[in-house]
Amino acid sequence: MAELPRRGDGRDGRWVVVRRRFTAPWQVVFRHWTTPHELARWFGPVGFEVSAFAVEPVVGGAYRLTLRAPSGEERTVFGRFLLIDPPARLRFSWQPEGWADANEVELVLTADHGATDLELRHGPFGDPATARTHRLGWCSTLESLALDLAEHEAE
Repeated sequence: MAELPRRGDGRDGRWVVVRRRFTAPWQVVFRHWTTPHELARWFGPVGFEVSAFAVEPVVGGAYRLTLRAPSGEERTVFGRFLLIDPPARLRFSWQPEGWADANEVELVLTADHGATDLELRHGPFGDPATARTHRLGWCSTLESLALDLAEHEAE
């Protein structure tokens, strides 16, 4: 798949762009996205848990994550890794079960004095309402990552 176009800046309502700063080094943040047991430990909005997962973190490798909401409802998303450029970039397709087509998620990580600035871009979406829902989910998911990084930093 081609590189995500720069027009996907979130202003057109078809793209989600979320930025977050983490106090952990970028290598650690990147590893949390690409090491299966670490990803399964934190991935999903706050309060969700990964109930099943298969992750093959190589270019072309597949992933499948089933998330359980606090209500007990389960949702599955799957896709393939399209780009793995440690520790700066990660791109993967994103297809929730029931969707006819996938779109793409790209992460760009930048080191800053022992901390990490992460930019997540996801799209395109067919309508702004779906993009808004995913934006809320990604904001909460990145909070889950921050909580996991803080918890394991203390170990």
